[in-house]
Amino acid sequence: MMIYFFKKLVTENKALFLVTVLTSAFTALDGIISPYIIGRVTDTLSQKHFDNIPKILLLYLCLMLFLNFNFYLWQFFGGKIKKASNISLRSTAYNNFIADPEEKKITNTLNFINVNVKQIESQFIDAIIMLIYCIEQTIVSLIYIFSINGIAALAFLICGLIPATIPRITRNWVQAGTEDWNISYEAYNLKVNDAVRGFETIRHANSIEKIKLLVQNALAIEEKKYFLMNFRRNTSDFLAQISYSVSMVISLSVGTYFVVNGQILVGGLISLFLASDRLTSPIISIVGLVNQLTSVNPLFKKSVLKSTPNKKFSNLEFSSLPEKQKIVFKHCALGYSGHILLQDVNFKISKGDKVLITGRSGIGKSTLIKTLLNETPLINGKIIIDKTLEKNNFR
Repeated sequence: MMIYFFKKLVTENKALFLVTVLTSAFTALDGIISPYIIGRVTDTLSQKHFDNIPKILLLYLCLMLFLNFNFYLWQFFGGKIKKASNISLRSTAYNNFIADPEEKKITNTLNFINVNVKQIESQFIDAIIMLIYCIEQTIVSLIYIFSINGIAALAFLICGLIPATIPRITRNWVQAGTEDWNISYEAYNLKVNDAVRGFETIRHANSIEKIKLLVQNALAIEEKKYFLMNFRRNTSDFLAQISYSVSMVISLSVGTYFVVNGQILVGGLISLFLASDRLTSPIISIVGLVNQLTSVNPLFKKSVLKSTPNKKFSNLEFSSLPEKQKIVFKHCALGYSGHILLQDVNFKISKGDKVLITGRSGIGKSTLIKTLLNETPLINGKIIIDKTLEKNNFR
């Protein structure tokens, strides 16, 4: 479902994604511009070519302005993508509910529209946009560092890849934490909704304290799972950063060896080190973002995103009824999804009758009307409509 949604989003917003990718590519040049300028300034100062410094600084200013402008555009078009995603998800959830409205779906639909959509925005769409940027920055940085010194660049690259293995190793662990939290959050949300909507019934049953305790326990579990989810993510990031620090020390030692042996200049080493650092970070981020995309997959498995096939059924039997009778219920069982709310319903409505349906919430009043209007299938029995109403559009 996640891949299907992304393909659909790209298909419907091709131009928007193309512009985002282009502005992201230009923004990704920040991985080499600063290392290049700093290395060039270092070598220029070492060679005492001071007259060239203003030109280099002017070039640096122009490049940074170019980067900042593209970064602004990248953020702008990224926001457009998030807007399109939110509209698509919320519309899908709402339309699926309208196509098959059931009381039990209300809470899940509202929860998805109000909460899960924003989660998908921050954990999926933002991750996709950042993933594209990281891939582009990795490619640009690779080309640059290999242009300085292939062997040294390879050493820096190998050291830089070591930290990238940590998020991969911890992926399933992190994903399990996210799934646990999603389950606990939905359980808590359902209990809160039931407690709020059924407050009058709960009060009449003198069960306020009991329900309050249930809600508090659900909240405690949800917050615990939320803490553990973040703990797992932070632990994975911490281990990656530790390995990253160690790998940087090793790679700098290798670079120093090449300087001592005269294979690269000091400025080249600085450029290589800084560019490799910019290379390592996006590589680690790529693995982490892939893990994040995997962990958010349960949100796309929500039932509210699954369209319900059109149900073809007819509860009504049109026939000639005696006297002034217009609607007759005979031994009807009413409910939804096989769950019976009203059993053995029998009544007649004649021409001129005024009917009032009363009863507590959830007893089946709406279900009766929906069954009569062919919106909910009749479980058992017969609903007979006088055939004179058929010609006049019974609904």
